[in-house]
Amino acid sequence: MKIFISYRSVNLNLVENLITDLRDMGHEVWYDQHIEGGQKWWDNILESIRQSQLMIVALTPQLLDSYPCRLEYTYANAIRKHIIPVMLSADVNIPMLPVVLQERQIERYVEGNKDEYKALMHAISKLPPTPALPDPMPDPPPLPVSPLANIRTQIDSPSLTYEQQVTLFYQLKTFLPDPNYGGGARELLTRLMQHPMLLASVYNDIKTVLENPLPPQPEPSGNNPAPALDDPIQTTPVSLLDGERVIVTKKVAIFTGNWLWWPDKILTVTNQRLILKTPFSAVLHRDDIEIPYSEITGVKKSLKAGNPVVVISVKPNVEHFLMIESGTGNREEFIKTIQYAMKGQS
Repeated sequence: MKIFISYRSVNLNLVENLITDLRDMGHEVWYDQHIEGGQKWWDNILESIRQSQLMIVALTPQLLDSYPCRLEYTYANAIRKHIIPVMLSADVNIPMLPVVLQERQIERYVEGNKDEYKALMHAISKLPPTPALPDPMPDPPPLPVSPLANIRTQIDSPSLTYEQQVTLFYQLKTFLPDPNYGGGARELLTRLMQHPMLLASVYNDIKTVLENPLPPQPEPSGNNPAPALDDPIQTTPVSLLDGERVIVTKKVAIFTGNWLWWPDKILTVTNQRLILKTPFSAVLHRDDIEIPYSEITGVKKSLKAGNPVVVISVKPNVEHFLMIESGTGNREEFIKTIQYAMKGQS
């Protein structure tokens, strides 16, 4: 069987053991160790996914932060490929996995011992024939670029409205704790400070953030797992109802129907409702918002002031515009998660 491995490069040592065992089982394994970056690199990956019969997603805490990996398994799902999530680390927070992975049987391969080897081999052998590719094929996902690239383009625009300035500030602030993008975020905040149309209030907010570095992030451990990408900062507690469980959390900015802007909100999606709360670290504290699914009349994508948002329509004739913060997923995946929860399948 042709198997595509979706993995995070920092976990290559763990993945190599899995690859060795899969080849020992007689499978043909593909992973991206021999190709270079750029469009050709991404085209080769997508073609290998199309030619494979199975995708194995090598689950680690680091993989959950990977935008390219998210594109890989989302595309594999769209073109009807079998997907088996294989847990290579005991620190993976399974309830925080995207729906496309949670709804599949997860195989454990942390120790790589005989029992795990046999269980994985059995799971692969029991897969039905791979369905034919859809006709017409869905559009391939675009080349994954740094999320800071689009922000840089916006900053270089000759004119920026107040809303755009504040949005850029909070987007970049979100990236500061990230070991991969924190340095670039600081550079772009400095660049934003030099914009000729920047308002004094935004300038002062940026200056405050740059002069007060964030506290060091704790190292992940068994008792202190790395925070999932979808929950980047500490939130106020959510009191769950009977039978209620959390599906996913995301950092959002919310625009109400009268365009009042509330930054730094944490949206919790449960199997019963949507909950918007203020994190401990937020400067502005507003009332929390709770939206039962019975009150939601529609969920769709839209653009407001040039910014992509998810519009949630609520009875009676109220709309909430949620702007998903950069690095915490995309609108399509978010809408599917809400629709999945509203159907009561979670």
